[in-house]
Amino acid sequence: ASGLIFISKKEGTGKQAVAGKKIKVNYEGMFLDGKYFDTSVEEAAKANGIYNPQRTYGPFEFNLGQGQVIKGWDEGIMLLNKGAVARFVIPSELAYGSRGAGNVIPPNSTLIFEVELVNIE
Repeated sequence: ASGLIFISKKEGTGKQAVAGKKIKVNYEGMFLDGKYFDTSVEEAAKANGIYNPQRTYGPFEFNLGQGQVIKGWDEGIMLLNKGAVARFVIPSELAYGSRGAGNVIPPNSTLIFEVELVNIE
């Protein structure tokens, strides 16, 4: 109903992600044309020309359902359990909307994320 498109790539076998839990995810973020804008995976950054040697790569950690990430992530990740991999197609309203994000994500951009739920604490 929100406009989020969820595509399961791999079923997980662990606990379900729920609001309030600290979680860790690996992710790859791209535009509709497939161009990468961000990733937590060093190999993906190198393969897609966005590698930054000053960045620390590895799972991204945040508290789910607390507004610490875009709305599309909070909504989509609550559909996963530990070990699951999914693709989210996130409309602008659930991402950065008309403001965009810095010089990286233009206003009103639909975003695609490949997300792996690595851990739930």
